[in-house]
Amino acid sequence: MALSQGSVSPTTLIDGLSFNVEAKNDTGSQVQINRTPEIPLSNNEVSTGANYFNADGSISWADYNLNTGDSFQLGAPDFFMEELVNNPTYSNTIKNASDYWSDSSFIPFEDAAALNVGATSVLNDATPTVKRRIAPITSLSYPLKRDAELDYLKITVIEYIPPGLPRDDFNTASTESAGRKKSLGTTIFLPMQPGIRDSNAVSWNQDGMNVFQARAAGAAANAINSLGDGKFVDAFKGLITDSKAFADDLLATEGLGAYITAYFAGQAVGANVVTRQTGAVLNNNLEMLFQGPSLRTFSYNYKFTPREQSEANNIRNIIRVLKKESAVQKANTGLFLKSPNVFDLQYIFGETGAPHPFLNNIKTCALTNITTDYTPDGSYMTYADGSMTSYNLSLTFSELEPIYRDDQENSSGMGY
Repeated sequence: MALSQGSVSPTTLIDGLSFNVEAKNDTGSQVQINRTPEIPLSNNEVSTGANYFNADGSISWADYNLNTGDSFQLGAPDFFMEELVNNPTYSNTIKNASDYWSDSSFIPFEDAAALNVGATSVLNDATPTVKRRIAPITSLSYPLKRDAELDYLKITVIEYIPPGLPRDDFNTASTESAGRKKSLGTTIFLPMQPGIRDSNAVSWNQDGMNVFQARAAGAAANAINSLGDGKFVDAFKGLITDSKAFADDLLATEGLGAYITAYFAGQAVGANVVTRQTGAVLNNNLEMLFQGPSLRTFSYNYKFTPREQSEANNIRNIIRVLKKESAVQKANTGLFLKSPNVFDLQYIFGETGAPHPFLNNIKTCALTNITTDYTPDGSYMTYADGSMTSYNLSLTFSELEPIYRDDQENSSGMGY
């Protein structure tokens, strides 16, 4: 018979280390794997699991689903998580310790210790030189028992792939993400919240050019065109000719003498001589000019209130996944830092599982800020297992690339 919620299995051995298993739901399918001190903890284990010690001296190593095999790393070394995914002896032993089903892989701790089974363990060795994969949780949701008919926000973890340099033909923007997105398989489902909005902004700025600047720009453009054709002498002559023509035009214009004298006198001394002497200013032909697109930002605020122990664990996993995937990564050499992973956000329309036809689409985003308030109700309160009675999670996402007209024309529903 499977363990009931809150009950703990007898201690057993896996690869020479002592463990027990604690049921986290009524069916016994969701369990927590604890590394117990019957086999002394190594310094490496103590260091890795420092934040996951329990009152009995054990360390919470991982959450594990006996049905699906989904696992989430707590205080376990990476190597253990790799074996839990790929080594049937590990998963079978956990199932047997939980009485979920039985076969010969289960060895009670007393018998194993007497036989000195696995007396030496690679888990206590130095950190392996081969990089190990941490077993992912493929799906997380809040509330734990989500109504499929309700709309929800779907967050998918995406591996960040750098855009690279623009192509030689200058026809493709370096920021385009198409073809360089790779899902890492972890998906989080959260309820819809008030205040869903988007803001599409384009940057414009005022700019001016007076007549002197305009004529000088024209002369410079003519000279550059001549240089481009390899006519260096013509470029120099053209610059002199254009400058002389501009000066002749100014002198030939009636009534400009005082303004011209005042303007160049002001340029020489760095003062506004024109206005002081004539009471006028140069017409700078001011107008609004396009500066470029802007990147959009999306903010979400969730209050999590666990109603059972399994939901508390699920909330912890949601927060941990978002923290981990948005964290900066160390490169192998230590000389560089690698970009965090990024996220796809989608508003899903109930049972259809399709994007919501009356809400905006969102491009791939970076999670630029995550803030967790562990006492949002103004006082410190926990359940018996130590989980907080509520959490407040604030998330700020920023799109990696701007919204273009093509995106709006080719999108469905409400567009971007």
